[in-house]
Amino acid sequence: MIINLYHNSARHQTRHLKLFESGLKAHGVPANILHSDHPRKCDLAVLWGVHSQNIIDYQKKSGGDYLVMERGYFGDRFKMTSIGYGGLNGRADFLNEDRLEDRWLKHGVVYSDWKKDGDYILLMGQVMGDASLKGADFLRWIRTMFYELNFIYDKPIVCRPHPQDKAGRQSPCREFPRISKQSLGEDLKRAFCVVTFNSNSGVDAVLAGVPVIAWDRGSMVWPIATHNLKDPLFRGDRLQWAKNIAYCQWTESEIKKGLAWDHLKQKYEVSK
Repeated sequence: MIINLYHNSARHQTRHLKLFESGLKAHGVPANILHSDHPRKCDLAVLWGVHSQNIIDYQKKSGGDYLVMERGYFGDRFKMTSIGYGGLNGRADFLNEDRLEDRWLKHGVVYSDWKKDGDYILLMGQVMGDASLKGADFLRWIRTMFYELNFIYDKPIVCRPHPQDKAGRQSPCREFPRISKQSLGEDLKRAFCVVTFNSNSGVDAVLAGVPVIAWDRGSMVWPIATHNLKDPLFRGDRLQWAKNIAYCQWTESEIKKGLAWDHLKQKYEVSK
């Protein structure tokens, strides 16, 4: 099996790919570390994020697989790395269906009881043009959400800019009357529900007991979210979702020791 690990010279990319290389070596599996400008035929390409579309296109054309590494989804996201086949976030295959609770318990993360009410609807901003949006017109989407929510709910709408927006000046939230200037944790304390296209803040909301309306299946809370503004908010069981999402992300130590690959290589063992 030929495995190529691709980077674009960014420090965090080369660092994480070297950790993954160490994990492969722990299994006696060789790999090549290459620059993303120079794709080469392989069975599996491993890359950080989905910005190297040339690698993804090359793999699809040549019939190879690809693994996407990114930040984790809960806990300290900068100390956890998500790794999934064939896409980003909810579009990836993490081989995580119907998992046991071992990794969820290991993380030590708990979720709060569902909130029954709140003071406002929290509408989540995202960075326009971000890869997670898959080319969607986010400005049009958030304007539509704001307009329709005003007719459906008798609650004020607070728009929360994405953290990467500079003081909200570049945010699609900038045109709305109520803009959050608090931390996400503070915003969630009084939120009735969260409305998001596919932001990972949906995970924070679910863990805080705030129901989520998610618009795109790329959302990591898609299985336990409502998908239509007029449908009842989901406040059902989250346990299996929690067990499954714990198999989406790994610590640096787990990647280096090969524990992440021990899980991910099951794809090829099953297909034999």
